[in-house]
Amino acid sequence: MTMTVEADSCGPDRRWRPSSVLTAMQEATFYAQKAMGIAWTDLAPLGALWVVSRINVDLKRLPRLGERITVKAISLKPVKILFPWRFVITGEDGEEIGGCKALWNLMDASSRRVTVLPGVIEKVQYQPQESGYQEIPEAAGELEGLSPMKAAVHPLYTDLDINGHVSHIRYIDWCCNRLGIAAMENRSLTSFRISFMQEVKGQDTVDTELRADGSRFSFSGYKANAPVFIIDGALSEVI
Repeated sequence: MTMTVEADSCGPDRRWRPSSVLTAMQEATFYAQKAMGIAWTDLAPLGALWVVSRINVDLKRLPRLGERITVKAISLKPVKILFPWRFVITGEDGEEIGGCKALWNLMDASSRRVTVLPGVIEKVQYQPQESGYQEIPEAAGELEGLSPMKAAVHPLYTDLDINGHVSHIRYIDWCCNRLGIAAMENRSLTSFRISFMQEVKGQDTVDTELRADGSRFSFSGYKANAPVFIIDGALSEVI
């Protein structure tokens, strides 16, 4: 997917927001899934929804306003009921800006549990990995030995997606908002991981915990003391 970095996908530093990276990954995945006949538009009538369980982002820099970039989504071999994807982001001159990973699975629209839909795995056109192992994204983890800064988050209308729960893209926005303007305005969030444990709906309250140690941080959420998500990463100097 080739695109131009538009103003509405940038922050005040005129660089791609972290959530814009995830949006581009999602769109590129949709086009690839659509070509295979397994996009959400194909599976929703069958009662199944695509959801993300892990995301890893690792960029050398954040693309700038007006820059022309290409996001390549590469489907990997499914692992049981898990569907891993790899992404390569390049600039107009062919410069590799970075790589990302995502792990998707299917959720039953009624039970809201992980499900298996017959025929989906057979339709996946994947790229064999020369290394012989699957590129499963790494799990995020909370920073240890630090007292968390706590705050409750109540989902807003714009946080919700077509699945009726908080979009996986919104969680990184929550994280950036908790880190704050002062922390974000002179630094970039180019490396982070997200693990999702359970969905959050509009009526839920999420108790969040932010831990920070220099440039490193973790941001996690709990619902009734059960983990909902964990994000970890590191802020870097703007390049």
